[in-house]
Amino acid sequence: MLGEPQSHVLAHLSRYSKPADDAPSTVMLSKTDELIFMGKEQEGYANVETSKGPGWVKKVLISK
Repeated sequence: MLGEPQSHVLAHLSRYSKPADDAPSTVMLSKTDELIFMGKEQEGYANVETSKGPGWVKKVLISK
């Protein structure tokens, strides 16, 4: 749901600049980094805001 904190299932998660498999990873997020779902999904990615800035993460790797 929009604006709700999310968590991820991996110790480290890549955040991408755009929702595409060939997009470069812009930063690695640790398990303790909070993700806020921004309400957009595209190509299997979720748009998130993090303490390290906005980006896209693979949707299957996050949960509430």
